[in-house]
Amino acid sequence: MIKNSFEIYNRHLLKIMTISLVIVIPISLFLYFATFYVYDSLETNQYPNLYMLFFIIMNFVCIIPMYRKLAQSDVEDEEEPTIWELMKEFIKHFGMVLVISLPLYVIALFGAPLAFIPTAICGAIMLVFPFCVHNVDLKKVLAKTGGILKRENIFILFDLVVVVSSQILIYSVLMQAFVNFDNNFYVYSITRAIVNAAIFPFLIFYLTQRYIIDE
Repeated sequence: MIKNSFEIYNRHLLKIMTISLVIVIPISLFLYFATFYVYDSLETNQYPNLYMLFFIIMNFVCIIPMYRKLAQSDVEDEEEPTIWELMKEFIKHFGMVLVISLPLYVIALFGAPLAFIPTAICGAIMLVFPFCVHNVDLKKVLAKTGGILKRENIFILFDLVVVVSSQILIYSVLMQAFVNFDNNFYVYSITRAIVNAAIFPFLIFYLTQRYIIDE
């Protein structure tokens, strides 16, 4: 699957770059600047880090539907979607991704004291369901998500760890690289948006083959 993901990435590199410039990088920058605003405006007892974490999660899950469509059409030898069709996929499903992600995130936070079991379950659902929103109907989305969770079970948690670890690694490397910059936040935000735009498609191509194509 890793090899196939690289091949999909290379075949659609120009399209990925275009989508990144039009959607992924602007969305990432908006969310990073929003995290700065939230952290700067909220008091410590208002837990600004929890809001920031939600923005980071949304930065990944909201772009899953359009890259899922690209990967699935490639692997199944369907007609390749145009850039406009991929953009419409993002716009069409953004609302559902946001509406489902928010309550799951809240449950995950309140479930943390319970041995992190509700947190792990909600995290797994947040990772999987964006791959199923193309079904449009909420019942079908939930049924499809449940089927993937039942089939993949514990392995989804490993996927979740990989996605989270990649973000932590990027954060650590970039903060270390730009620690001496006077305007390090802006330099960091732009660089991280570009790096995420390059890495996210590969992760989504791989997970699409795991959850949707190989079922």
